[in-house]
Amino acid sequence: MALRANERAVPVLIGDVPLYRAIDGSGMEGADVSMVASNLMELGHLSHSDPATFETGGWFREAVRDWQESLGLERTGTLGPADVIVLSAPSRVSAVTAHLGDGAGGQPFTVTGTTRVVEASVPAQDAGVIGTGAKATIELPDGRTVDGSIVTVTTTGEGTEAKVRAIVAIDDQAALNGVDAAAVTVRVVTRSVPDVLIVPVAALVALAEGGYALQDECGGLHGVEIGLIADDRVEVSGTGIDSGMTVVSAR
Repeated sequence: MALRANERAVPVLIGDVPLYRAIDGSGMEGADVSMVASNLMELGHLSHSDPATFETGGWFREAVRDWQESLGLERTGTLGPADVIVLSAPSRVSAVTAHLGDGAGGQPFTVTGTTRVVEASVPAQDAGVIGTGAKATIELPDGRTVDGSIVTVTTTGEGTEAKVRAIVAIDDQAALNGVDAAAVTVRVVTRSVPDVLIVPVAALVALAEGGYALQDECGGLHGVEIGLIADDRVEVSGTGIDSGMTVVSAR
C-alpha cells in the first residue's frame, strides 16, 4: 500500500500506463487493461496469458474482486483512476512531503528504486583513471565487503569547485539486506603489478641530487625506483633491495 485516502488504502500497480478510465468486466481492452491484467497475473489472481491481447470479462471481474478482498478493500470488481497508484518499477518511499490534513493535490511522496547503489566521491586527481565498468570493492560498516562496478561517473562545477561523483552498482543485492543508508568505503583498482616489493611511503628518503632512497637498519642508503602508490604503500625496486629487507621509516 502506498497511502490512504479518505481512510481507504490505495494499492500500487507496476506499469508504464496509468489508469485513465474505469476498467470492468465489459469486454474492454487496451494498454491500461493489459497493465492491470499483467499485475493480476503476477499476483496469482489471473491465469497467465498474453497481457497484450487481454480482454476483460466475468473472470477478470472476479479476479479484481479477489484481489480487492485480499487487501481488505470493497469487492467492486471495478478499478478506477483514483483506486490505484501506478509506478513504473518496484519502488521505495524515500520522502513524505504531505502532512495529515493536506489537500489531495500535489505530490504526497517521492520514491526511488529498490536496487541499492553507492554514491562515491572521487578525488579530482583520480577522476581521469576511473571510468564506467571499473570493478570496485565496497566495505560495509560492519566490516564485510561486497563486489560492485561503476555505472556512471559525472563531474559538476569547474576548476577548484569541480566535484566528481561515481555511482557504483552492487552485484549481490541480498548482501545489503538490513542496510538502508550508511557510510561505506569504495576501493577501485585502476592498475596492478604482480610480485613487487612494497614499503611505507614514509620510508622514502628524498635525495639532494634527486630521486629517492631507502635507509637500511645500519644507516646505509639504497637508491630506488618507485612505482605504484596506494594506501600509504609504495612499490620499490633497485640494487640491493630484496624481500625481507628491514628499512627505517619516519614516524
